[in-house]
Amino acid sequence: MTTTALPESEASRILRVDPAGLAQLVRAGHLTATLAPDGYRFTPEQVHALQPRAAGLVASLQSEVEQARRARAKAQLEQAKGLALQGTILGGAAVTVVACAAAPGLALPLLAIAGGVFALGMPRA
Repeated sequence: MTTTALPESEASRILRVDPAGLAQLVRAGHLTATLAPDGYRFTPEQVHALQPRAAGLVASLQSEVEQARRARAKAQLEQAKGLALQGTILGGAAVTVVACAAAPGLALPLLAIAGGVFALGMPRA
């Protein structure tokens, strides 16, 4: 981490900036700052110079967060589709078993229908 000492005469000109957001930039070596007990301190000139870079970094981080959010939502949707398909298959199988037990003469046609429904519900490669 790079730090610089500011003269006491400049102490009154120091702007306090949220240290949580900027500490990462200081640790990465993108910024030079004065380490104070309550966080990092930047001069107005440093803050002015930082603003375009910070805006770009914030936009980049927001983009990464949005991509991760979309990927997570897509994975959850695929999982829900899989669970719905499993539920449909198991429900159909249960109905077929009960119907076959209730009407043994219809067992073969019911099994054929259930097999066709199962084949239609299978995901395509």
